[in-house]
Amino acid sequence: RNPGLIIVDSLQGLVGEDQSASVQLLQLFKKFSVILRAPSIVISHFTKEGDYKGVMTLQHAVDTLLTLAPDDDGTRVLDVRKNRMGRAFIQMRFEMTETGLLALPEPEEEPTQLTEEEEEEEEEEGE
Repeated sequence: RNPGLIIVDSLQGLVGEDQSASVQLLQLFKKFSVILRAPSIVISHFTKEGDYKGVMTLQHAVDTLLTLAPDDDGTRVLDVRKNRMGRAFIQMRFEMTETGLLALPEPEEEPTQLTEEEEEEEEEEGE
């Protein structure tokens, strides 16, 4: 029976700071994912200084790149930096609670004022 999901925590724990070995390992897990038809999640931690060491090198070896980092207000920000299969450059905010991360609602956009022409077009479409 094949796994439904492969999770590796962490990339540095397996290969240390060797960027070449990191890329090779990511390529290997990508092949396993295709063969087993199971997505791989490979966790790579950033440094204490907040540096995503090697992110540019690693980003070419993966289909999707997500970062999860604390924000100044104490929330966590999930940032979709790359996504070959869908939208990228999306951010979601989470609050850490006693039971885990809780997704925060997106800020509401200001309602836009329709022009008279746009109101007339909407009325015509509704008929």
